[in-house]
Amino acid sequence: TCYNEGMMVAEATTKYINLDEFYAYLLQRTRENTAITYLSAMQEYNAFLDGRAPTRDNAQDFIDLVQKSGRSPNTIAVKANAIRRWFKWKGIPITLDAVPPHIAAPEYVNKDELKMLVAACRTPLERALVIGLFDTGCRISELLNIKTSDINWQEGLIHVTRKGGRENWVNASEQALKALEEWLNARKSTSDV
Repeated sequence: TCYNEGMMVAEATTKYINLDEFYAYLLQRTRENTAITYLSAMQEYNAFLDGRAPTRDNAQDFIDLVQKSGRSPNTIAVKANAIRRWFKWKGIPITLDAVPPHIAAPEYVNKDELKMLVAACRTPLERALVIGLFDTGCRISELLNIKTSDINWQEGLIHVTRKGGRENWVNASEQALKALEEWLNARKSTSDV
């Protein structure tokens, strides 16, 4: 089917959006919370359609209505992303004009606050995690999933699997390596995990 963005999505979809199939598709490709959020947005869009076939034009009308209702830029962006994702899933990528999400500037911990956090650690594991998180910039899940075989002690590198399965090496300071070594020596397990 050839698709002109203003035309109805003929043959690419039924008159009603099948949210069960879309949700199953999302669960295979995103985290469950993202799938639930996108499903909710599509339910709202589907109610707006009121039996009409989805088109790029009525998708934009829906986004415009959400913007006019005073919803936050982040809410609008999520709804637009969900609709774009649904059309892409149907093989019909579209563009929508929507307010970009607002991403607040990160708040950083200063050196004194970091020293206080490390001093408050009660166990070698807490110390290794706090120092490791700040030292490497890894997510907690990335740090928790490293194995001893992922640590290059001589080079000061840790092999991590990033969000989405991407793998790379991150630098680790002497302080982080020392904290990891203390944790490994203190734990009872001898496994690689």
